[in-house]
Amino acid sequence: MILTITLNPAIDMSYHLSSFHINEVNRCNRVIKTAGGKGLNVSRVIRCTNESLCATGFLGGTNGQFIRNELDSIQIPHRFVDIKGNTRNCIALLHDGQQTEILEEGPAISEEEAKKFIENYQDLINGADVITASGSLPKGLKPSFYRTLIEIANKKGKKFILDTSGEALREGIKAKPYLVKPNLDELSQLCNRKVTTDEEVIEAIQNSLLEYEIGNYSATS
Repeated sequence: MILTITLNPAIDMSYHLSSFHINEVNRCNRVIKTAGGKGLNVSRVIRCTNESLCATGFLGGTNGQFIRNELDSIQIPHRFVDIKGNTRNCIALLHDGQQTEILEEGPAISEEEAKKFIENYQDLINGADVITASGSLPKGLKPSFYRTLIEIANKKGKKFILDTSGEALREGIKAKPYLVKPNLDELSQLCNRKVTTDEEVIEAIQNSLLEYEIGNYSATS
């Protein structure tokens, strides 16, 4: 079984507009709403391969219930932790061949909610062969939260794949996950310098291997 983690999910709302005018009324006759977040996108792909999976993370409010209903409708098993805050919206305005995005920050996770997630996670990984964690950390969680999840997985001999950025990535790889998937921007942040060419990518990976003593890296643009 593959366990997918989405700690900061969202309802992805796409508004398709023939044109967009600032400071005016813009009417839209096509709106698409889906259960969003990188981890849930991973879940959809896994579902297409007929592999066994379970999705987890934090969900709250009416938006959280919408996501649960969406996952039920596409037959993705899930076991999320309830939170007091309302799961966020992420809005994409598609207009004039362009895409303008408005991303809500999302609810803050309390210490008690974080503790409940850890308890839920420790139970779920007993039946998992691989764990994937994707996306940003919500407010309230320490940058080392992914690192904690990886350390728990390592103790149980589970493979952990991490796809995040910034300090959460830097902290996470210290726990030696099975694999990380930074894009060029995230790899540049990790190395504190711009990475663009294939040669620079290879050098950046080799330097990271030395710094963090990790054996598996995948860098994609």
